[in-house]
Amino acid sequence: MNFIFFGSPDRATIVLQELKKQGLVPLAIVSAPDKPVGRKQILTPTETSQYAIDNNIDLFRPANKAELSALAPTLESYNPEFILVVAYGLIIPDNILNIPTIDAINVHYSLLPKYRGASPVVAQIINNESEIGFSIMQLVTKLDAGAVYYQHSYLMPQPIPTTQQLALDMSYQSGQILPKIMQDIKSGILLTKPQDDTLASYCGKISKTDGEVDLQNDNHQEIYLKSKAYYPWPKTYFITNYKQKPLRVVINEVEFVNNKLEIISITPAGKNTMNWTEFCNWLGQDPLIPNS
Repeated sequence: MNFIFFGSPDRATIVLQELKKQGLVPLAIVSAPDKPVGRKQILTPTETSQYAIDNNIDLFRPANKAELSALAPTLESYNPEFILVVAYGLIIPDNILNIPTIDAINVHYSLLPKYRGASPVVAQIINNESEIGFSIMQLVTKLDAGAVYYQHSYLMPQPIPTTQQLALDMSYQSGQILPKIMQDIKSGILLTKPQDDTLASYCGKISKTDGEVDLQNDNHQEIYLKSKAYYPWPKTYFITNYKQKPLRVVINEVEFVNNKLEIISITPAGKNTMNWTEFCNWLGQDPLIPNS
């Protein structure tokens, strides 16, 4: 089997690594452009781009949908059987989807049609889903609406993982099963099942302000779930007063024991990371306790 791979973040690279263990290496990789990173804003390739560079795989980094569409003749010259997409970042146009001789498929990190959209792992954690999973689906231009080849469901791990942990777990599992799925598609053993659009739900892109919580008024279980869902980005944070000025405090680590929120580690703006007791002593109050 041969294929062209589309992907960008670390979860996509995990899938590539699992495929390589079973002898599947892409003909080419398409990833997002390099982006400035860190205080010095150094142009840095995506994790998937770096994988392509390290493994001497042809690499393409179109900046937008028009540039991607213009790649069609080049990608067609590889004569791939599959296009495989994992967390790429752009909607792929029809002239690209029509290139593979067998099919264009996508790993989506939810049990479709639930949680179509950009943040399915975050949504499953925030909504405290007990049954979670991923789908391997046929790519169409409509967002996450393609027919499904395969779904894998399992119980949410306990204690609840962060988005980073859960996404990587799904990447390992999907990477391990993909060679068999692709072979069964190629052999005609595995057929698609259309999604029921009436049951579809959607989750959008996450913004930095989504991580704000109110320790006094928000449900503490919801704060716990947000802290897990918004790690590693944008992380949850709260605003408190320090010396009569507002202070932004990032929550790093939490637990939820006996229906009680326990904040383990935080980082106040401009300060070093502290445990909760150190922070309360430094602040002169416990923000979890009203009127403390």
